[in-house]
Amino acid sequence: MPNYPFPERAIYAIEAMYQYTLWQSKPAPETKNFIVRKERVSAIFTQMKQKEAAYLSEEDAKQVISTYGFTIPKSIIATSETGAVKAAEEMGYPVVMKISSPDILHKSDMGV
Repeated sequence: MPNYPFPERAIYAIEAMYQYTLWQSKPAPETKNFIVRKERVSAIFTQMKQKEAAYLSEEDAKQVISTYGFTIPKSIIATSETGAVKAAEEMGYPVVMKISSPDILHKSDMGV
């Protein structure tokens, strides 16, 4: 037999049981199954091991993620200021600039 020092706590317990009953009566959400080309993901990781890379490049990571069915935002690699402006105009604003270098994992590595 439950014993509560104050009536408010008994009400909280009853409310929790009621909410749990409502939750149980909801239908289970549908889960999405992804068709994954596991051989492609395996090949990417094999190449990474052969290069003795400590991490995936951004391009390799994008390939792995897209292989699992996730959409990747469009990106364009620009090698100059003019190219960056052209890419931004092509993609539409706002845009984000990132560095793409095998020597720099994250911009914080450069003190930015």
